[in-house]
Amino acid sequence: MNKNIKENVERIRDRVALSARRVKRDPDSIIIVAAVKNAEPDEIEECIDAGIRIIGENRVQDAERKIIAVKKEAEWHMIGHLQTNKVNKALKLFSMVQSVNNLHLVEPIQKRAYKPLDVLVEVNTSSEESKFGVKPQDALDFLQRIARFDKINLRGLMTIGPLVGDPRQSFKLLYRLFCDARELGFNMKYLSMGMTDDFEIAIEEGSNMIRVGRAIFQK
Repeated sequence: MNKNIKENVERIRDRVALSARRVKRDPDSIIIVAAVKNAEPDEIEECIDAGIRIIGENRVQDAERKIIAVKKEAEWHMIGHLQTNKVNKALKLFSMVQSVNNLHLVEPIQKRAYKPLDVLVEVNTSSEESKFGVKPQDALDFLQRIARFDKINLRGLMTIGPLVGDPRQSFKLLYRLFCDARELGFNMKYLSMGMTDDFEIAIEEGSNMIRVGRAIFQK
């Protein structure tokens, strides 16, 4: 087993535990998703051996190749932008799409899914034009709109912190939307926010699912 990957995963778990305890949360309630955009199948297998159970991929075509090559059991999530012309393949590859952000994506999922698909709604909490995501002020209305689709199993919200600056306000905003959605009766379970550079802040602000790549696979 690759000692670096195992040690990196252990270090991340330690950092998760410290962050959770600072705000009196249970460290075991935080799910670590390995973001494997820049990882090869053998590295992903090492990551799974280290105890990671959810693998997040950004691109459908890369997931196709890696899922075939990886012989270890894991759950695969789509964490990057999903194009509508890749929906058919995505439905076969992923148990969750974390980046649903418009009706043009929801409609083909509804039409082609053979069973309800777990999804997270991506919200652009930093208001950066380079990012995908529903505008925060439109998020609750968007949830109401997709609630009528029986092949969409809404499980929570996702965001990406700002490219520069303090991400805390972005994470606070998503947490407020998460709580508001719950009050409206939505079955919100997962709050996916926080990556290698900011997952500790995200945990302090309520995240229960972090997407970590570089901190796991760096040599």
